[in-house]
Amino acid sequence: AELRAEMTYVLAQGYEKLGLFDDAEKLARDALAARRTLHAGAHPELVASLTQVGWVLHQKRALDEAEATLREAVTLARRAQPGADGALARALNDLGVVREARRDFDEAEILDRTLS
Repeated sequence: AELRAEMTYVLAQGYEKLGLFDDAEKLARDALAARRTLHAGAHPELVASLTQVGWVLHQKRALDEAEATLREAVTLARRAQPGADGALARALNDLGVVREARRDFDEAEILDRTLS
């Protein structure tokens, strides 16, 4: 199950990079569902999947859902076990991009400074 979740996650990355956002979203959501089952609580792989779904939603301009998903990723990443710094940085970065897309430059700047 873990390998399947990881492969689905990687496939979603590929589809996103190709601009095939509907396919990427389906795969990213499948990986997220699998990782929610596999990992209780704040696990870095769960954070990574949440961030991936949030980013794909941003690419599809579904900003409300993207923001909510990325905020969940940030919350979990802050509680995650040691070694989740990279996952937190990615989630904060992507949330900042969504806030910028929503023209909330003040929060986007705060999020950017959090990364510094």
